[in-house]
Amino acid sequence: MKNIILVLTIIFGILIYMFSVEKIQVFLINGESMQPFFQKYAVIITKQSDVYQIGDIISFNKSNQVITHRINEIKLASGQVLYYTKGDNNDVTDDMPHSKKEIIGKVVWFSNLLGNIFSTLVIEKYGILPVLAILGYLTGIQLKRLLI
Repeated sequence: MKNIILVLTIIFGILIYMFSVEKIQVFLINGESMQPFFQKYAVIITKQSDVYQIGDIISFNKSNQVITHRINEIKLASGQVLYYTKGDNNDVTDDMPHSKKEIIGKVVWFSNLLGNIFSTLVIEKYGILPVLAILGYLTGIQLKRLLI
């Protein structure tokens, strides 16, 4: 029993470090604009970065929502770097570019399988709130519902 408590304490410590020091956030995809790369309800982890490149998948704030799309163009305008994004499943580039301060981070890990399990076992029967509660509890952070 002491070994289990020690392991859980170490895991909890690592999670606290990752989410506070490393600026990592967890989101749940709730749209289809990034299919087939991300399936609906995929779980993604983002991390802040100093450098973003064409091809990176980033999460950013737009109208009080978190959006996750791929960078498809970078331009310099009035001394500011602007990132143009597009969902893989969308026909056109998003209407407005994003500054670095709007970017939450780039996707460093994802799981469509975990999303499929949640979808099959929980979401279809109970809705999305229990999944957010489970993920929030497991990661020790508040999740934001991700709309694409």
